[in-house]
Amino acid sequence: ELFHSTDISNWQKAYSCYADVLRALSKEGKTFGLYELDEWFQKSLPLNLKSRPEPCLTREELLKLMQWKLTRGTFRPRLTELVQQNSSDEVESISKSAIAALPNLENAIKTLTQLKAVGPATASAILCAAAPHVAPFMADEAVLAVPDLGKLDYSLKQYLKYAQKIREKAAELNALQDRPDEDQWSAHKVEISLWAFHYCNKLKLVPNLTEGSSHSDKHAPPSRKRARHVSP
Repeated sequence: ELFHSTDISNWQKAYSCYADVLRALSKEGKTFGLYELDEWFQKSLPLNLKSRPEPCLTREELLKLMQWKLTRGTFRPRLTELVQQNSSDEVESISKSAIAALPNLENAIKTLTQLKAVGPATASAILCAAAPHVAPFMADEAVLAVPDLGKLDYSLKQYLKYAQKIREKAAELNALQDRPDEDQWSAHKVEISLWAFHYCNKLKLVPNLTEGSSHSDKHAPPSRKRARHVSP
């Protein structure tokens, strides 16, 4: 599995596959348009946040972020309905407090989950856009690729453990860089690589990035029934 690899070239190959995966998924029905949504999440949203004197999310951005998350992962119509119940003032005030709490991920997540339809996974996406080195997005495929996290349950406890392991892996990869001026590995970059690695194998875009790299059925996203109990 990629997470155990100490060969940085394997990680670089997985990361470089990300755009190809997005393009492939964007052609499918459920994930149609994902490429454009991801461009917004990866580039425009972080710039928007940084441009504000006190970084915060607008209501419109929260709705679009939820669209990105549900298009990229498991679609849950109920979340789309519930998230619209948040007012502009609530979104801006709560997200500003949460981002200001960083790098304390626990406090930041707890603050964001005051918003309707925002659980630890959605909260992690907001924080990831604001601080990619601190907060990896809680993507199902990335969580399931990290050892010793147990079944996917979208809990704060699981996210904090996952984030710690992802940051440790980023530090490990940065230590393996040949030159200090090379692009640094952030927590988000590690998470993206794990996600891309999963789909590279699933879609057979770049087979055999590492020996024995194919994922088994236990790496499939959780069923909707189990996920319904907690807002991800």
